[in-house]
Amino acid sequence: MNWYCPNCKKEKRFARPAVDVVGYATTGRVYKCWKCGAELRTSRFKKVNAAEYAQRQIMRGCELVKAEKTGYVIAREVMQQESFTVWTENGNVEGHETADIGEFILTRANKNGSPVIDKAGHTNSWKVTREKFVAKYDAEHPIADGVYKPAGGEQTFVKVTDDICFTAPWGEVQNIISGGYLNVTDPKDVYGIAAEEFAETYTIF
Repeated sequence: MNWYCPNCKKEKRFARPAVDVVGYATTGRVYKCWKCGAELRTSRFKKVNAAEYAQRQIMRGCELVKAEKTGYVIAREVMQQESFTVWTENGNVEGHETADIGEFILTRANKNGSPVIDKAGHTNSWKVTREKFVAKYDAEHPIADGVYKPAGGEQTFVKVTDDICFTAPWGEVQNIISGGYLNVTDPKDVYGIAAEEFAETYTIF
């Protein structure tokens, strides 16, 4: 690989063999300048526009997947702004979010109403607005204290066949590994779901 070293200015240097970096946009690579040792970090994810990528997938022949959400969530209203990391079930970083006062942080739960813990000991949480929470979950009838079931209804998805990253409708970056899905039910609200979460929380028709 050739690249322009930020320290050596315009001199093009060959990099040393790449080394995998865990935690850099889930996984990436780091290259070092032969001359000064400066590092260049790269991401494994291809930056895309989610809605445009979904359309390209459909044009390539990817079938639309119809499914209904069935997984439970633990919901907590945000009382003061807080930031957190969104993890997939296999311990990869999906993104980072900041929830504002009045929004809800949802955490994936099992059938007993307990948080689902991934292989690395993380929970899978994400934020939603109050309006979206009320629309997508049976907010009036919790099955336990703070535990809710989806409101139900058919949703439409397109499968992801590349490692992609994009800005989600709520303004945060999502990293979706090949095998995941894009929810295209609302063309103005396209977002990603990792393969593991989809399998655990949705039922395909």
